[in-house]
Amino acid sequence: MVNSHRPYEACDTWRNEALRRIERLHPVLVVASSSEAGTSVRPLRDPPRDWAAGYERVYRQLARAADQVAVLLDNPWPKDDPVECAASRPLRLRGCEPDQRDAVKDPTRREAGRQGARRAGAAVVDPKPWLCPRSGGCPVAVGDTFVYRDESHLAESYVEALAPVLRQELRKQGATGD
Repeated sequence: MVNSHRPYEACDTWRNEALRRIERLHPVLVVASSSEAGTSVRPLRDPPRDWAAGYERVYRQLARAADQVAVLLDNPWPKDDPVECAASRPLRLRGCEPDQRDAVKDPTRREAGRQGARRAGAAVVDPKPWLCPRSGGCPVAVGDTFVYRDESHLAESYVEALAPVLRQELRKQGATGD
């Protein structure tokens, strides 16, 4: 990936180290996720095909190292920084919500991730329905809990609240690690 007009190698290093550790541990279940953001260092000839092949390669490596693999697609993205937006308009949070049609960062890469996971035999979990109702915007706060901690990451407290929902979805797909 590119960051500040140069190759950003931290994610590659982290992923490679994580893959080696997972291979050593041979866990029952690995839940993997990937951001839909970022620009490839090398130009892609066929982005949907190339992204899907890359995801499939990593997910197959995980499938060899673990009993089960589940892929959690990227979460919907808010408009700008929702915490800053909420601070500037605490009584009008709807103005901070992205419309659900705009909340997917990169639909092409999302579908490539889904395809790569399925080809590798991984379960696919889409968190969008948990974060965006069928119509309208995607809330930045639910009750008294912020959904996001910044412009791309979910707040830890909201993730904890979603843990039972994720567990139920994993069980439904037969990827529980039980």
